[in-house]
Order: sequence, then C-alpha cells, then structure tokens
Amino acid sequence: LSFAPVLACNYGLHLALDNSVNAYADGENIVVHAGMMNFARNDTELATVVAHELAHNAMGHMDALAANAAGGLVLDVLALLVGVNTQGAFSRMTSQAYSVEFEAEADYVGVYALALAGLDIDRSPDLWRRMAVRNPGAIDYTTSHPTRPISLAHPPTTRTRPHNTPSHNLLFS
Repeated sequence: LSFAPVLACNYGLHLALDNSVNAYADGENIVVHAGMMNFARNDTELATVVAHELAHNAMGHMDALAANAAGGLVLDVLALLVGVNTQGAFSRMTSQAYSVEFEAEADYVGVYALALAGLDIDRSPDLWRRMAVRNPGAIDYTTSHPTRPISLAHPPTTRTRPHNTPSHNLLFS
C-alpha cells in the first residue's frame, strides 16, 4: 500500500504570545493567543476555537467583510465630496454587515468539521458558555464575538451532525 498526502487547506496556524483570550482568522491564517490556549480546558475546546476560525477562512468571511467595507468607503468618499466628513462611519458600519450571521455560520461549520474529524462535539458548547461567564457583557444580539447567544441556546445535537458518508466534506472539497 502507498498513501499520498492530500493538501486539505493552506492556512497558517500561529501562536500570539500574549495573555488575551482571543483567536482570529484573517482569510489566510489562524492566530490563537496564548491566553486562549490557557483558557481552553482540553483539546476539544481548543479544537473548537481553531475549527471556528478555520470556518471563517474557508467560508470567505474576511473577503466578504472587506467587500462590505469597500462599499462603505465609497459612501464616505461621496459624502466628503459634498462637504460631509463622516470620519469613516459608513466604512465601519458596512464592514460589520452580516457579522453576526458569519459568526453563527462559523460556529456551525466549525462544529461540523470537528464531527467530520471524529471529535466529540457534545463538549464544544462548553467553551462558549465559559466565554460567556468570563465576558457577560458580550451576550448581545448585536455583538458577534466572543460569545453568541445562539451558540449557547442551540448547541449542535446529533440531529445536526454529519452522517458517516463519503463526500460530506464541505470545507475541503
């Protein structure tokens, strides 16, 4: 038998050496802060964070946010042409368009990827619950990160898990 490796994704994974409990994706990389690694109680919680950020990259969320901001920039420039300095207000507003939806999608796709990898997804919501306890002010429908009410109220169940069939890999096909 011989096996050939298959490149599944080409996103860099980096560690930021600070104590903030944070992680982010930039479309090409995933950055996990040392504080998040310390906050995660087990490999499943850490995998939940990485899979969530991987989902942002795989689903093109950063490109979509940049495109949204570009539309706002056009409005900022048009306002400036008529003498109104918006100080980038339209760019800031439009860059956050669909942000809450992107977070919910990254939650779902991330947990889906964990299930495809054979990890126990029943414990994944524990991380978001602990994040909510750590930062209760972030539980707000207008806030996208780090805690989202939908993640806490509707954690994945066996009904939303992928079936054990080939070609269920929506991230890396």
